[in-house]
Amino acid sequence: MKSEKILTCKEEIKTFLGNVSDYMFDKYIKAGMPARCTGKEWIAYTGNIEKWFEAYTRVKMPNALKQKDGDPSEIKSQKHFTGQAQICADEHG
Repeated sequence: MKSEKILTCKEEIKTFLGNVSDYMFDKYIKAGMPARCTGKEWIAYTGNIEKWFEAYTRVKMPNALKQKDGDPSEIKSQKHFTGQAQICADEHG
């Protein structure tokens, strides 16, 4: 995912993320992925998505060790990057 460009529709963003499903796209948006819906069109900058995704997938070592030892309740969501996101009302009723 290393490129510097502006994505101008939902399908381009999903493709950039590795052809994710609509479900995963919505999950990433709700988690703070930096993409914006303006009217019926989506827009995102690939550099921002890369930074957000790196933070989104990061797990601190002490938490990873707790999970390994069988205590997954100790794993907390890592939200190091909080980009602006808006879900289109058209798509989500």
